[in-house]
Amino acid sequence: MGFGLRWETIALSAPRVSICIPSYRQPLSLRRALDSVARQSFSNYEVVISDDTEDDSVGRVVEEFSLGMKLRYCRNLRRLGVPENWNQAIRMAEGEYIKILHHDDWFAGVGSLGEFVRLLDENPCADLGFSACSAYGEGPVYRFNHAPTHRQLAALARNPMSLYPHNFIGSPSDTIVRRSAGLLFDANLKWVVDIDYYIAVLKQNPCFVYSSTPLVCITAGASEQVTAECEGNRDVELYEWIYLYRKLAHIVPSPRNVAFVWRLFAAYQVTSLRQLREVGLRPPWPISVVAMISARHILFTLCKRGGMQSIAS
Repeated sequence: MGFGLRWETIALSAPRVSICIPSYRQPLSLRRALDSVARQSFSNYEVVISDDTEDDSVGRVVEEFSLGMKLRYCRNLRRLGVPENWNQAIRMAEGEYIKILHHDDWFAGVGSLGEFVRLLDENPCADLGFSACSAYGEGPVYRFNHAPTHRQLAALARNPMSLYPHNFIGSPSDTIVRRSAGLLFDANLKWVVDIDYYIAVLKQNPCFVYSSTPLVCITAGASEQVTAECEGNRDVELYEWIYLYRKLAHIVPSPRNVAFVWRLFAAYQVTSLRQLREVGLRPPWPISVVAMISARHILFTLCKRGGMQSIAS
């Protein structure tokens, strides 16, 4: 299969929903995802696949699903990475709604796509819809259901900043968004990129709709997931959490947000703005960040003089 864009089926009119599948290796997982798409009872969709894989292993799987599906596939000339591979699929989409489905996730039942579409159809005030999901390990072996609490949903309705630092919405596979929202994922992020995206959508339009039915199944704990690369990585965590905190400076942070940043600085022993520059961050700095680092520097200095360096954390 060659590089570039390939049309499988040309629809006479724009589909209601674009199922956007950013792919990278794992052709067997993609086959499972496409199998779940092919079984959907709601049929007014297109499938858009943006492929970051170096070889044609994903493309060969796509060939199996060519007949009878409104399918567009693009193998990228160079690897775009997360989240630009996601954005590439969104840019190619023509549907009224964007339904991201990561290549290692899949629809939970034959009616899942229709339920996602119904969320936005029946709630025209909302640009964002999301559902609970079921998480699976290798096998796949069921592990748990992920669902926000009533308290979290109420907090989200009051202030989208409640997602910082706990993403209780979940993976982009759990969501459906109106394409008219016109937003892409921030290419400067990969660890907290989904939180940033949800907050951006809700900043434009605070109305959302939620289904407590698990409509998708997600892969949890896979070794190739971004989580394995980023979690516990000082450079990634400091850069992304503070980048996002600064980006959201227009939203008044809660004491919980400030407490999280303080704990983050304590975990990585941050006592100067120089340490933030070392991980790639640049001014301007939020006043609260400057205040916290100044306080930590004073505490660290006092504790060091008193022989109690550990208290500074």
